Amino acid sequence: MKDDNTLKVKLIKDGIVIDHIKARKSSVITKILPPLGQNEIRITLENVPSKLLRRKDIVKIESPIAPLTEMITKMVLVSPGITISSINDYDIIEKRKPKIPSEISKSIISCPGCSAGIIGGTATTSGFQGERNVFELIPGDSGEVKIKCTYCGNELIGREIEENLNF
Repeated sequence: MKDDNTLKVKLIKDGIVIDHIKARKSSVITKILPPLGQNEIRITLENVPSKLLRRKDIVKIESPIAPLTEMITKMVLVSPGITISSINDYDIIEKRKPKIPSEISKSIISCPGCSAGIIGGTATTSGFQGERNVFELIPGDSGEVKIKCTYCGNELIGREIEENLNF
């Protein structure tokens, strides 16, 4: 008798599948997505076995939504290496592996340093979120995303990025 340990989840007719999410990060990913409509289905799988990541999360959405660039940027900041598959009539019609952009706008994430009025390590009275307030990706090999505010020099990594995303 064959031992079948395969995880089986309902196929979706039309929608998207967000795969290769870091384990236990699907709750942040679903917070980024728009609220479910009345007839939409969202399936979240957490901490499932993965050959590539050892453990991963997966989010399947049966809905005609198309993720906006801003949503995708937020998702990839939380979990670099995600894949987004578009599904039409049960078939994968497109599979993307988005990259973190080299510049991230203030509409995506807020800088706690600028919000607190800290500019270049010095306290200010303005608490300014200026027009120049963008983040640059800091290259690294640790596997964690690290970004730097171009206005005040504040650096964010991991959970700090999640806590400062604009929803």
